[in-house]
Amino acid sequence: RTSLDWTVARTSLSLFEWLKLEDIYAGLVSVRATMAFKLRSPRGAQRTVETKLGTGALFVAAVLLLILGPMFVFSSANPISEANLVRSAQVRLTLRTPTGLFPLGATTRFNNDIELPLPLTSPVLSADCSGDKLQDRKSEKDCGYAYLLPLDANVDYQRVSFAEASDLVWGINPTALAELKAAVESSSAGVSLEAAVEWTRRLPVGGTTSVSLSRSVVLNSKQRREMAVALNASEPGARGRAVDVEIQVGGLFPKFVRLPAVAEQPARAIGDSVQMAWHTMQQLSVVLHSTNSSEYRDSQQWWALQQAKDDESPFGARKGRGLQVIVVADRLAGGTAGSHFFAGGVVAFYSVVVFGIARLVRSVLGGTRYQLVYDEMPHTRDVFDLCEAVAIARREGSLLREAQLYETILLLYRSPETLLQLTGRTLKRD
Repeated sequence: RTSLDWTVARTSLSLFEWLKLEDIYAGLVSVRATMAFKLRSPRGAQRTVETKLGTGALFVAAVLLLILGPMFVFSSANPISEANLVRSAQVRLTLRTPTGLFPLGATTRFNNDIELPLPLTSPVLSADCSGDKLQDRKSEKDCGYAYLLPLDANVDYQRVSFAEASDLVWGINPTALAELKAAVESSSAGVSLEAAVEWTRRLPVGGTTSVSLSRSVVLNSKQRREMAVALNASEPGARGRAVDVEIQVGGLFPKFVRLPAVAEQPARAIGDSVQMAWHTMQQLSVVLHSTNSSEYRDSQQWWALQQAKDDESPFGARKGRGLQVIVVADRLAGGTAGSHFFAGGVVAFYSVVVFGIARLVRSVLGGTRYQLVYDEMPHTRDVFDLCEAVAIARREGSLLREAQLYETILLLYRSPETLLQLTGRTLKRD
């Protein structure tokens, strides 16, 4: 508005001089209001409780709200939350050797509708398991998982049951196959099988909708021999026969995974301790399937990740079916708006927003001692008159007079002693 006024006005002042004069005038208005407030309270009188509550206590409350507010927003105490369900997922199988990574396949297909939330009354969520049963592996049928899971309104449950076969056929060049076989057959090289699952959620957390968890097991001698058999079946001379080679890898992936609503926290397995592994980890196997060349023009091979046996617990995975995971998805505090506002998480919010506001408050309240000369003028009427005179001279077209009055105001503000004589030393009270 000030720049527009200067643009259309007939004046001798530059834009920056005009802005400086407006700032002086606005400061005088503020000082006059402050002096009027001071006149309402007798000199030396104690401040009332209402005044203290309206200024000091309110300021402290605002600071506490600024500091503790984000903690409340990100906590489960926030009544405003929105479900952040998994919309899609992918599981990848990889063999890790000292010489590199060898992908076996990936699956993005499912045996169920993963976007359908799991009700809290489901046996897998509601059935419990006492301490005695948890120690007795023969009690698997009666041992539920309620002791592991948070049954509250701030999480949603989904059953993600992957298809067992990978999406694409497996292909590997002879050089890479030879390297992989050498690592598997070597007794000194460590070879591990890694399963990585990536979930894609509906709302972004920390600026991304994806969150992943990877687990791996080191292959023992028996598993390495079985893997060597599978790799031998991939030799060009061995292709063309219908062969299924299975390698059991118990404890490869957990049954329950929690997806947090805070960017700084990764996806984590629930109950994956050694003592509970028999109850909370899946008994899986990887299978290399080969087709008969008489049925297809070319022999094809693909890997599958499937259940090695029936799970008799309420988890209910069946032999031959694919990887199954119960996802515990934390609700997103603040809903869709919160997901964008707090995209960087708690640390980013404190670093940018809280720190920025703190600097702003400091700039407003700090350094007031340098403004004492201009903020503590008891009587500002004469300086007001000078500013009004500049406007009058401008309206009358006397631009020289306008410039002279403006220079007088500048000279007055540059001379604290003259300003003190003009505005008075003390506030006159009745």
